[in-house]
Amino acid sequence: QPITPLFIQVNENELTNSDMNLSQYIFDEDNLAGTGGDQLIWQKVSGDTDAFALGASTGVLSFTNLSYSDYEFQSEYVLEVRVDDQRDGVIDRNFTIQLLDTNEPPQFFENNQSDTQVTFLKFDLDEDTFYEDLLSNYVRDPEASVGAVAISYTRDQSIDLNGTLTLGQNSGYFKYEPNANYKGITYLTITATDGDLSNPQPADLLIEFHVKDVSDAPVVREGNN
Repeated sequence: QPITPLFIQVNENELTNSDMNLSQYIFDEDNLAGTGGDQLIWQKVSGDTDAFALGASTGVLSFTNLSYSDYEFQSEYVLEVRVDDQRDGVIDRNFTIQLLDTNEPPQFFENNQSDTQVTFLKFDLDEDTFYEDLLSNYVRDPEASVGAVAISYTRDQSIDLNGTLTLGQNSGYFKYEPNANYKGITYLTITATDGDLSNPQPADLLIEFHVKDVSDAPVVREGNN
C-alpha cells in the first residue's frame, strides 16, 4: 500500500536544519520502553537521492550542495527512506521536502550570456571619449526565473568620478564621460536593489573605468606664442 508522505518545509539556501533530523519522526518502541535501545540504521531508498546526504546512524538529512536548496532550481523533493532497527524491524517512509522561497539580492555576471558571477566590472576607454552600456547586461535577480522582477540602480554620490556619469535609475543605462585630457582609473560603486516592496534586497557592484592616454594631435598656432 502507498506510504503516507510526511511534509517538511525548510527555507531555501540552507544545507540542513533541525526539521531535517528525521529521527524525530520515527519512534522505536524498544527505545521508548527502556528495554534496551535499538541502534537504528538509516538509508535512502528512492526518489531524489542525489540531492541529499543521510546520516546512517543519526537520520540527519542534508542537501549535498546549495544548488539543490535553491528554490528557483527546484522547489520540492521526494525521498523514500528506510529505517532498520537491526532486529528484523524495518520501516519505509516517504518524506516530501518543500523549499520556502526567500527574497535574495541581485547577482552580477560577466555578461548576459555568462553564468560566471563577478564582484566588479572593468571597462576600458580612450581619453576624451565616453563609455555607455546597460547594467541589465550584467545584473540578474534570482527570483526572475519564477516571476518578473524590477531592479533599480543608485550610485555612491561621494565618489569623485573624474568626469560625469549618467545613470538611469530604472533602465540601468549608464554613460561615463571623463574630464578632458583625464587618464587613469575611476572607481564607482553601483547599488542594485530588487523590487520586493516588503523586503527589498540591495547588492553593491564595483565598476572600474580605465581611461587610456592617447597622443594628442599637434596644435598649429600663429607666431611663437
